[in-house]
Amino acid sequence: MNMKKTRSFKLLRHCERSAAIFLLAIFFIPSCYAEDCEKGRQLYQQARQASDLNTAVSLLEQSIEQCPDVTAFYDLGKANLKLGNTQHSIDNFDSAYRYWDETNTRQGGMILGRRAQAKLALGDIAGAVADVDAAVLATQPTIPGWLMQVRRDIDLNPQRQNLSSKAMGDILSMKALQVRGFTPQLDIYVLFDWDQDMPNRAGVSQLDQLGVMLNDQSHSYSEIRIIGHTDKTGDAAYNMNLSKRRSVNVKSWLEQKYKNIKSKLVAVGAGETELKYPGNSKEDHQLNRRIEVQLIK
Repeated sequence: MNMKKTRSFKLLRHCERSAAIFLLAIFFIPSCYAEDCEKGRQLYQQARQASDLNTAVSLLEQSIEQCPDVTAFYDLGKANLKLGNTQHSIDNFDSAYRYWDETNTRQGGMILGRRAQAKLALGDIAGAVADVDAAVLATQPTIPGWLMQVRRDIDLNPQRQNLSSKAMGDILSMKALQVRGFTPQLDIYVLFDWDQDMPNRAGVSQLDQLGVMLNDQSHSYSEIRIIGHTDKTGDAAYNMNLSKRRSVNVKSWLEQKYKNIKSKLVAVGAGETELKYPGNSKEDHQLNRRIEVQLIK
């Protein structure tokens, strides 16, 4: 009888200890986490007030150690980018994107825009194009000025205007992962001489790479839409007609060389109705003259 009582007593004491540990987990751990996050917020505010970037980086790293936060990761990425720590900045923006609240579309776009800036600095043009296009889409209609400048810097990069077929495919794949319900789209800088509707030698080189990529992925799409765009110089009606002629000629060129995609190609002209850059500089006009490719499932 005494043995049974002893066992019952031990069992009761065990249950009491388990209950105490459970209550401790419920009340103490969240309290500790709250204290850590409060300390993290204090360190974050100190980092924002720091006049020295290295000091700011150190404080932000300490803040994240206490309480990982999307804003702290984002600011750490910007600071490392300014210091020339490009790969570290990409890692920081990757972390910010993981902690990003998906209901805040604009915040996600800002992270992708800064990551595009870092990837451009690192020479990852395909990654930069995919990120910046998704960023612009996420921040519309009020796209930040710095983001427009990042996209412009990317588009003016010589590698951007001379993409390989692999780079084109990589851009479309990355954009599909970043934007839900995304219609695969890519701007190709097929070069035309002024007021001409046939691509010049550099333009034909880009068309060849485009054809290889489309041929490889043709089984995934029912329609390949070729859209011609012009700059805003000259008469709007004339530009509309010019853009149609250019898209038709690009379509014909692709049909002749890549017969597998012939039945899926559709030519469309947009004229100056969808300017990528609203300015009046020579570079703005150059970047607005482009061929857009849309792949329809």
